[in-house]
Amino acid sequence: MMNPSRVQHRAVVDSMTVVVIGRQQTWICRRTVLQRIILLLLPLSLQAFLLSPRKHSRIPTATTSSSWQQQRLPSTTTTTTTTIFFFPHSNVDEHHQRPMRPLDGRISSSLPHQKYNVSLLLIDHYDSFTYNLYDMLAQLTVHPPVVVTKDAKDVDLAYLEKFDGIILSPGPGSPHEQPLLSHEAIQKFPHKPVLGVCLGHQLMALAYGATVDCAPKPIHGQDHWIVQQGHNNNVHTMSQKDGTTNDGTETASSRQQHKLHHPSLLESLPSSFRVVRYHSICAYNLPDDELVVTATSSDDNVVQAIQHLQYPHYGVQFHPESIGTQHGMDILKNFVEIVVDTQRQQEAEEKPHATLSSASSRSHQSTTAEPLPQSPTRTARFRVMMHKVLSSVQSVVEPLQVFERYYAHQRYSVWLDSSSYPSRGELDILAAPSRRDNDSDVLEYFQGHDGRDILSRLEDELFGHHESASTIIGWIPNKCGNLTLDETLIEWRDETSRECATTDIDTPPFHYRGGYLGFLGYEVRHDTQRYLQHRDNTNNHATPTSRTNEKHGVPTAAFFLARQSMLYHHPTESWYLIGLVEKDEDIQENLEWMNAILQDFDTWEENEEESPYASTTDHFAPTLEFIPSRSKATYEQDIADCHEHIRRGDSYELCLTNQLQARVGRAKRSTADLYKRLRRGNPAPYSAYFRWNLPSSFHGDNRWIDCPQPSSLVICSSSPERFMSVSREQPHPEIPPFLQAEAKPIKGTRARVIPQNGISRTDAEAREDERRARSLELSLKNRAENLMIVDLLRNDLSRVCKVGSVHVSKLMDIESFATVHQMVSTIRGTLSESKTSIDLLRASFPGGSMTGAPKIRTMELLEELEQQVERGPYSGSLGYLSVNGCMDMNIIIRSAVLAPSTDDETWKVSIGAGGAITALSEAQDEYEEMQLKARAVVAAVQDWASKPGMESSKEMMQGNKNATTTVTMAK
Repeated sequence: MMNPSRVQHRAVVDSMTVVVIGRQQTWICRRTVLQRIILLLLPLSLQAFLLSPRKHSRIPTATTSSSWQQQRLPSTTTTTTTTIFFFPHSNVDEHHQRPMRPLDGRISSSLPHQKYNVSLLLIDHYDSFTYNLYDMLAQLTVHPPVVVTKDAKDVDLAYLEKFDGIILSPGPGSPHEQPLLSHEAIQKFPHKPVLGVCLGHQLMALAYGATVDCAPKPIHGQDHWIVQQGHNNNVHTMSQKDGTTNDGTETASSRQQHKLHHPSLLESLPSSFRVVRYHSICAYNLPDDELVVTATSSDDNVVQAIQHLQYPHYGVQFHPESIGTQHGMDILKNFVEIVVDTQRQQEAEEKPHATLSSASSRSHQSTTAEPLPQSPTRTARFRVMMHKVLSSVQSVVEPLQVFERYYAHQRYSVWLDSSSYPSRGELDILAAPSRRDNDSDVLEYFQGHDGRDILSRLEDELFGHHESASTIIGWIPNKCGNLTLDETLIEWRDETSRECATTDIDTPPFHYRGGYLGFLGYEVRHDTQRYLQHRDNTNNHATPTSRTNEKHGVPTAAFFLARQSMLYHHPTESWYLIGLVEKDEDIQENLEWMNAILQDFDTWEENEEESPYASTTDHFAPTLEFIPSRSKATYEQDIADCHEHIRRGDSYELCLTNQLQARVGRAKRSTADLYKRLRRGNPAPYSAYFRWNLPSSFHGDNRWIDCPQPSSLVICSSSPERFMSVSREQPHPEIPPFLQAEAKPIKGTRARVIPQNGISRTDAEAREDERRARSLELSLKNRAENLMIVDLLRNDLSRVCKVGSVHVSKLMDIESFATVHQMVSTIRGTLSESKTSIDLLRASFPGGSMTGAPKIRTMELLEELEQQVERGPYSGSLGYLSVNGCMDMNIIIRSAVLAPSTDDETWKVSIGAGGAITALSEAQDEYEEMQLKARAVVAAVQDWASKPGMESSKEMMQGNKNATTTVTMAK
């Protein structure tokens, strides 16, 4: 009689694809008769023993899961545990009908017990993945690799000679277009180990006489099987441009393998494994007397790895540094070991003029490309006063009511609003400048005019002459009634020093301590790009080429110093008051302000409502027409142009955008009204209201230009996306505090089912809503988009984070908001000791989810496609930079930007929307996605324009959150 458990296993195998993980390795079981017999008849432990490859990798064990995402066991799980993943057959590649491998967000690796003492040069072809290679190689070597750009000044053959090995990075464009340095790195150093990745692989093939041309089809951000030719001589390799193949069944491949003078780059790896591909170009017609093909893709037979017969020169078309590539670290470790072996052989053949250690040390010290700056001695600028409100009525005081009473009518104000709580978001911050006569508290920046860039100004204000990432905090006693000076400063302590641990039980549950609040417009990219090029010592210089936007008076970036802030912590329903102390007299000023707020809270009535704003008869038509900056026909042609850029290898993904514009009368219309409508209809975790109305007549040290009219703008944002945050973490009292950076990119959108009754979904509507979420989860196109941006942001973080600290904690999660499902990933890393939040912004702005990859070349292409029209605040970032070094900035999407028109009688309303264009994009689908992303904001503006009179705050809080609209746009 058959064992019941085996009956169950048989049923599972018949309907599932099974992934066996044993002894830290992955093995995909195809549904063949032999494999079913193995699964059904052998004990699990014996399966693991028989199926495990020769070399072990660090792949985490996991529990059985019915979803594609790997779930982890606690760290006590032993490494010999065998686990079976079950994936429904619906979870397959839409093009190749194969199961999609779960990605757990960590690189599979076999790290050495000790690092290798070699010097490596990494030549960057302006790719957005180069620093992923840097981070992984730095984990393997004593000295991190030196990074130089392909056109770096003062880099010649003599400079290259100093290094033990060279890596040629990926990058956009064709190998035929690369500078001489990239070619000479291969041709002039036949006995020096050289590894080319993607574009570097193509350079390698081209240098030895192969043909390099367009691939059969562009493939970006997709994982595919590759097969080693040395392991399987029955592989057919597409080596001809016309697609014909050479049959490896003959002995040619094995004969070449015997002629190899150096180890294989893929040595000790499984005969087949999955890799991530980003390429539109590939190598054909490889000369048999120079190169041997060591791996090809299993589905389209494109060459994926090559090796020179005599020299230690290697190329891989795929990306070993991608988060989705198996054995990426093993491949790089093999290359480093080849570098070590080559050095030993050279030393044995000739008199060593220097030891490996000294050569490596000399090479590392001879460049100024990577050494980190040392922080100067500084003194703290601010002390922080904080009070937790204990008034019995505070729990009924809503942030919206506080906004209306204290901030809605301020000339400058901000509300960072977690309007989607409890689904996501925990903290609301409300603030305005407290010293209106102090111009130094206001920072305004216009791109292209004289004056220091905004990030340099912020750096000086926060860190320039003050203690980096360090603040003093004082707790005010938790009490009702008046606060006095004598009972205020009960404790002053260094709360954020990285050397000093904090164990105080009253540590607040958030990271904000007061600081600068504001936004960076997309065009700040020119400054960040210039900074990186200057740091990398390149010959290129980024210069603004966008023509002036018609948004009159809108600054490129604007921040003010919040000396007094009100915070609402949603999980505990608690209000906090924060005041900055720069001078002793600030203590009394903050006490007076706090006492005034406490008195208001004590007398706040539970059912208090703010009076509606005055209504007006100046109604607009019920449907407000929005005019796109580029018509549908033009936008679809732009998509076709994107496809051509992708086909040529100029970009992997382009985030194409459009601007929808309308005009609304200013008379008796409050922009706060618009924001309240927007947050009601489309609540989101990183929402914000930002009002900026700085008159041009002000004078002071911060007056950089003579703006002809007031630089007024309002940003009403219902953003679901965090760009970057920096938080102070200390998981255990014995662990020193550190600053953790986090990015949460969104790529992938599906419209949610809106309930017909306006209240709740029926069973049928709920099923359809779930089907849409599942469809997004399985979409090959959206997964590729998301993976590309995840790899890009890993690269950006690796520029400023500690080696080995950057990791992906969540990969391709589906998060559901009021109107859409989104695919969201989370990337984290620990900032290096000498780096600050400003350094992080310089390394990563603008967000890769709004540019595409590779970032620099793609931004240049987008500028042409978008007709050199500035994006303005849209696709920039809004949030805070705290005095303690912490930060939280969103991506400005799902937002309306309002600026006064030149006649000063109407608001010019601009709504940006767009989507990522990849090789898999369809023009009609992309245009509809652009409309979908704008829909909620357009609805709020239409409602605001047609009904300028506003409901009370209580009615707004209880209003229908599921309103929908049709986006009406002129053609």
